[in-house]
Amino acid sequence: MEGRIIPVRRLGSTDEAAWRALADRAAEPNPLFEPDCVIPAAQHQDFGDQIAVAVAEEGGEFLALIPIRRVGRWSGLPYPWVVTKVRRMTYCGTPLLDPARGKDGMAAILDVLARRPGLRSGRILVMEELAEGGVADRALEQAAAATGRVLCRYDSWERPHLHRRPEATYNSGHTKKDLSNLARLRRKLRARLGTDVCFADRSADPAAVDEIIRLEAAGYKGKTGVAMTTVPGESEYFRAMCDRFREQGRLCVYTLQAGDVVCAVVMFLRAAEGLFMIKVGYDEELARSSPGLQLHLDLINHFHAQPDLKWIDVCTYKDNETLLRMYPDRKRFTSVLVPLSGNPVDRLAIWTYRAADPVHQRLAAIRRSLRPKTPVGNGRRSSSAAPPTPTVHRPATCRRPSTEHRLDAATSARQMAAVCRARTSRAIVNLYR
Repeated sequence: MEGRIIPVRRLGSTDEAAWRALADRAAEPNPLFEPDCVIPAAQHQDFGDQIAVAVAEEGGEFLALIPIRRVGRWSGLPYPWVVTKVRRMTYCGTPLLDPARGKDGMAAILDVLARRPGLRSGRILVMEELAEGGVADRALEQAAAATGRVLCRYDSWERPHLHRRPEATYNSGHTKKDLSNLARLRRKLRARLGTDVCFADRSADPAAVDEIIRLEAAGYKGKTGVAMTTVPGESEYFRAMCDRFREQGRLCVYTLQAGDVVCAVVMFLRAAEGLFMIKVGYDEELARSSPGLQLHLDLINHFHAQPDLKWIDVCTYKDNETLLRMYPDRKRFTSVLVPLSGNPVDRLAIWTYRAADPVHQRLAAIRRSLRPKTPVGNGRRSSSAAPPTPTVHRPATCRRPSTEHRLDAATSARQMAAVCRARTSRAIVNLYR
């Protein structure tokens, strides 16, 4: 068995066919690592020439594959890394592995990545969001041990999932009051828009992809510069990916709409017996009616009516409280770092990241706490809610700092953490030289 690195823009038809064959029989499916996702990403994104795939092959057959990109900075730490996240918002990083040869395949990939361990090439492999305890996770752990490498797990968490049940009891975690409020909000939405609000399957409609791009650009993501339209080439990549999966009948797009007005939309890629949620969006002008929550409830009912579907992977970020409430099941994910050489400097870089990461996590929590709160339901206080807390007048020396002062403190702490990381990284680089 041999390892090989193939730039995606120079991928031949024979290699693409071997890649597809591996994806079809993979021990754990992951459409985000399939050619119909990675090839458009390499074709349309500005850094597409940096995207490659590391493969293990034998007799022309691929036995393991991960997409890779070499970067000089990851998670704020300047150092040579190899990342498997070759597009934004990839919430599933499980490698494609042959069911019988996964461990050997991952060992071959680690070896081929280590052949060029110079400073400009990646020295530490970053694999984010693997299904913890799954076939691929165990294969990676065994491959690292077999090749004398140390695998460092730097994060582990549960995210929402949905498994088919004999009966449609998925809403058992919601109170009657919650469901009654959502039904009332739906009636108000219907009255506002002047027509019935319906769940629609628009998987075969290319215009539905344009709708989700439009809704994302018109909302907070457009204002904060993270919408697809704000990143060169990303809208084109997204449309091309959707076209490819639609042709195979594996693109699922569902909307909540009133006539021609799209209130909310959710998009999935299908693999094996499950769905991977890759995009959600809603009209923020209708946010008080919670169209997104209403769509998720309708979607769960639609899922139960499709007997060939067994599960939904929500593919969301860590601690997404809204989707944790909507989807009752859980699946654990992990992220790992693997130094590709035996150089102790690489382990020092990992230690530096792990030492500084709690600081950044705390700062992120502070920034989230300072954000304006989104109204829940219709934005009014219910009659059963607790009365407002009376104002306590403190002496000037005892008053809590204002929001502006807390923001300044968070910014200063973040800058200090960044300076510490940069200095440590320069020291690491100088040691290696």
